[in-house]
Amino acid sequence: MKKTEKNIANDINIDEAPDMIVGSGKDGIETNKNTSKNKPVKVEKDSEKAETGKHDKKPEKKLLYVLAFVIPFAVALIALAMGGFAPFGDKDVLTAGGFEKYRYFLNDLHDKVNEGTVNTSGYASASGYDISDSLAYYLSDPTNLVTLIFSKDNMDGVLNLLYAFKLGLAGLFFCFFLSYRRRNELLAKSSEEEVRVDIISAYKEKLAAKKAAKLEEKKKKGTSGKDIEIKLGGNDEPTSKAGVFIKKFDIVTLALSITYALSAYMVGSGLNVTWLGAVVLFPLLMLAVERLITEGKWLMYCLTLTASFILNFYISIIVCIFTLLYFFLQEFKDTKHIVISTIYKLVSDILAVGMASFVIIPSLRSDLMKRMLSLEFPLAQVKVKIFDVFKYQLTGLRTNTAKDSLHLAIYAGIFTLMMIFLYASNGNINFNKKLKTIGLTIVLYIATFHSTMNYLFNGFNYTREPSTVFGFILIFMFLSMAYSVFINIEHQRSITVLVAFVITLAIIFMALMKSSNYTTMSPFMTSFELAALYFFIIILYKNENMTHTVFKTAMGSFMMLEMILSFCNNMKSAGNTSTEYADTYVGKYEAAEDYIRATRDKDAKVSVFIDGESAATPLTNMLSGYDYVIAYKHTGHIVDGLEFEETYNDVD
Repeated sequence: MKKTEKNIANDINIDEAPDMIVGSGKDGIETNKNTSKNKPVKVEKDSEKAETGKHDKKPEKKLLYVLAFVIPFAVALIALAMGGFAPFGDKDVLTAGGFEKYRYFLNDLHDKVNEGTVNTSGYASASGYDISDSLAYYLSDPTNLVTLIFSKDNMDGVLNLLYAFKLGLAGLFFCFFLSYRRRNELLAKSSEEEVRVDIISAYKEKLAAKKAAKLEEKKKKGTSGKDIEIKLGGNDEPTSKAGVFIKKFDIVTLALSITYALSAYMVGSGLNVTWLGAVVLFPLLMLAVERLITEGKWLMYCLTLTASFILNFYISIIVCIFTLLYFFLQEFKDTKHIVISTIYKLVSDILAVGMASFVIIPSLRSDLMKRMLSLEFPLAQVKVKIFDVFKYQLTGLRTNTAKDSLHLAIYAGIFTLMMIFLYASNGNINFNKKLKTIGLTIVLYIATFHSTMNYLFNGFNYTREPSTVFGFILIFMFLSMAYSVFINIEHQRSITVLVAFVITLAIIFMALMKSSNYTTMSPFMTSFELAALYFFIIILYKNENMTHTVFKTAMGSFMMLEMILSFCNNMKSAGNTSTEYADTYVGKYEAAEDYIRATRDKDAKVSVFIDGESAATPLTNMLSGYDYVIAYKHTGHIVDGLEFEETYNDVD
């Protein structure tokens, strides 16, 4: 009689199962050493904990959550110092990412609140935006209000510290997501083992027969007993407190959480700290989606979606498109389960939109949103060569800051490339789930270089240049697949590990030969070396030369090291090539506005003339109520009827 999902849950200790499930780990399926038959492992459990799925209060779990926040936060501070960012230098993350107009609006809001100015923002008016709607769109994230506490001179440092803090939260929230998902992964694993028990048993017997044949051959040759077997870690049943702690500590979850927080996206689009909050919250939202489906609890989903809309409306559009696809690709028990879950989601979506309407309505009403979003799908074309997409997944390659021509930010460790192919070839991961997950990931991957798909997943926003604002979602999919592989690693055959390694090397080689615009081979060579390192560790484990504790510790440690070094190098590069905000054209416009109000008229209404975007004549200025028009030096198409006053800091 086949076990129900509840029976399986009662057999699994959620906190001990991953380590105890592993025996030999060679090519196939060694079960727990105390298990007499080749069946899914039964582990003594605390039934109440397994039923509720509540977070464990053990020291290793608490430490996991603390480190998931502290490590990205600390690394971000170190990287900011390396790049010369405030408070260690003069740079700020918004300007480094090419988002200086957001800095302008923050300064404008600061003046309105702290100095009581009522002037209409010149830069917003020049771009055709209503200032109140622009503030609702750009600055709806409540954490932006922190900048109002400090002086405008400290704005750089405040923004950068907010950035570091949000990266810490990104790691913590992704850790929450994986900790919740662990239960579902273990349930799915045991369920598949039940279904595949005959296959597992037959394969195990085949391996045992091969091993016996080799031993018999050695006996005939007289070499039996002369071989020295080495197993890193020795016995996987430690007796010391430190050994037991290391075995129980989930370093893989920590490594994947840090990978999300320090991924290339965070040195690309993530440098826009004003919309980073919605990206940070995304793992919690996905946790809520899975909870809605598996437990029928909708409140968390409703509240996190509301918070996402408040944090940033545009990012939330992207998130909603993805969650809709993700939701209907999940495994449901029956038609009733689908209907009830869909109703819960629909009601939650409506409630979330209603609760966040004070942000959504002004954003939709603004000219900015009307210009940005369109329901006209662009013609299908390839915007980036696939080999360039491959290139931006390599270790050590600079990501999409403002100075780059290709806005691709999907690097999340070279190990994720291998894990994608290991996921596809793992026999114990449900085939339907695997097919849906890989299919959705492929669609997202195509969207990085295909114009129509790019437009859709960028939230109905068409950009002339390649853009992966949705890149954090693709990274989420990569890491989710990697986590499934680690849960089912003992079911991974050595031949599939070899194939995944070869495919990864082929991708790196093709990127080297076919991609463009790179000046050094260092990222390619480093990626080759890291891929070989991960392959070597997995093969040692599969060949019984390494215990599971050593395996997960080695993999987790090198994964974290790869991401930390890559993030620090990218931030250093971004800082070295970035200018200070005051030296950008937006910063100079703001300085000119401040100069006019300080020396001429504190209540002056100023219009910024941008060549190709603005139109200013004496009549239009009078009708709009502008007292002054400013333009970058040598700007053309300015009507002669405007009286020239003076030049200030390259601005007329």
